[in-house]
Amino acid sequence: MKLYVINTGCPYCLKAEFVLEAKRAAYEKIVVPTEDRSLVQQISGQGKVPVLVDDSHVVSDSTAIARYLEETIPEPALRPKQEDLAGLSDLLEDWSDEVFVGHVFDYAWEKYKPEDEGPPDHALMERTLRQIEADMEMLCAVLRQRPFLIAESPCAADAAIWACLKLVRDGKLLDMKAAWKPVSDWLDRMDQRVPVRLDLSYIEKHRRRSL
Repeated sequence: MKLYVINTGCPYCLKAEFVLEAKRAAYEKIVVPTEDRSLVQQISGQGKVPVLVDDSHVVSDSTAIARYLEETIPEPALRPKQEDLAGLSDLLEDWSDEVFVGHVFDYAWEKYKPEDEGPPDHALMERTLRQIEADMEMLCAVLRQRPFLIAESPCAADAAIWACLKLVRDGKLLDMKAAWKPVSDWLDRMDQRVPVRLDLSYIEKHRRRSL
């Protein structure tokens, strides 16, 4: 298998990597240039990453990749077998991909955007920061009660939210508050499960530009 990604700290790429590692799948990671997605376009017919190629199967979108791997490599399972828990996992995964990631990206963009894009919108940053803080409080409420979001082991929802929070913590987007310790401890548990690391080179380059 081959996984095509970019090295911008993309949480969707990190999520796909986590699932592959958790499934103990043999794969090759191919980093494509952020500004040139022609290879991805040629392979998948569209320009977004991640893209997984497994022989004749080409799967784009991190959620579709997670579902494909759950079908082709059933164990260890990353989707609960109990129907209500599976639905809850799907719901949290979708919330992370469609809502939480937007809060994180909006804050990161305003904090580190290039000078030619104009000054940071501090009012937007403040609103987005409040949204992230509310998100973190909700996650803490869940993680005070259990080691992972749904069950005793990680599921796809854990992978999606972990990928966003890698950007927050390891990318030094925000300081992890003491009150967020349940989330910090969960991040450590997730890191112990898989060897996926966030490539900070792109983030550091843009951070230096903003200083």
